[in-house]
Amino acid sequence: MRRLLGFLSVAAYVEPALLQEIVRLLPCSSPGIATEAALQSHPDIELDSRMHLALKPENKKVYHYIFAQEEALLQLIY
Repeated sequence: MRRLLGFLSVAAYVEPALLQEIVRLLPCSSPGIATEAALQSHPDIELDSRMHLALKPENKKVYHYIFAQEEALLQLIY
């Protein structure tokens, strides 16, 4: 989950379709829909009226550091 949150840290907000693609690209032990549901209820996530996800501003820096540790190829894809 921390890795997924890292990918979200580089965006102002993430639409559901983009979230599905990010989940699909990352190796994960749980199915995409379960991961998406867990992410939507994560305490570091805010959800707006259009179902866009965003990291809470006070936590964004921590997750951006996690994203910076990703392989360069994955960073380019995103």
